[in-house]
Amino acid sequence: MALTSLISTPVRLGSKLFGSELFESIVSPNGIDRFGEMIDPVWSLRDVRARIEKVDHLTPRSTTLVLRPNSNWGGFAPGQHVGLTVEVDGVLTTRFYSPASSATRKDGCIELTVTTHPDGKVSEHLFAHARAGMIVGISSAEGAMASPSRAMFS
Repeated sequence: MALTSLISTPVRLGSKLFGSELFESIVSPNGIDRFGEMIDPVWSLRDVRARIEKVDHLTPRSTTLVLRPNSNWGGFAPGQHVGLTVEVDGVLTTRFYSPASSATRKDGCIELTVTTHPDGKVSEHLFAHARAGMIVGISSAEGAMASPSRAMFS
């Protein structure tokens, strides 16, 4: 039997156990995710979370974030958008942004560039407070907007 199958079987069993309704009821009201995030804030059985790896202000009005998502992230296709959730003044707030990086980026990170708007709660917050190491929530990629195929122009 291969080493990978020896390792993957306990991992699958552990995920099923920790994700079961019985286990969730035992550790409620907090749930297993609240205990897991004490060890690693990005870890979650269900939520998609990301650690900010890098923050750049390439213009006076923009913030570019390089995010390293957890294993619940399913990637994205060109033209899709991603919900970014941060706590602003004690309230979790989500805004949607289009990825600025390639969908096939080799390091598994995703890059979002946010333009700051004077009345934008999230954009202003990110411009002023985003730092490497900060944990944010992200949604699975959504949307189907894509550029027309080249066949249309042939």
